[in-house]
Amino acid sequence: MISSIEEGQREVKDRLISLVCFVFGANEHWIKTGKGTMFDTPKNERLERIIYHFNNLDENSQDFVLQHLDLLIKYREKEGIK
Repeated sequence: MISSIEEGQREVKDRLISLVCFVFGANEHWIKTGKGTMFDTPKNERLERIIYHFNNLDENSQDFVLQHLDLLIKYREKEGIK
């Protein structure tokens, strides 16, 4: 079935698309149109803010942030903090 779909000999049914989306958390709109994000993920504004600011730092500053994040994680593990 998959090779037939890949070769254009068989049409992908909505039922199959829905199943793929359910199992893998894929975005149905993206599968059908190629627009939007590949996966349906809840928006995490804190994470988006961190990524935005991190990407705007120079390489040395990014290394500094990562080193301190590693230290924080090690401290929390040592203290048994989740």
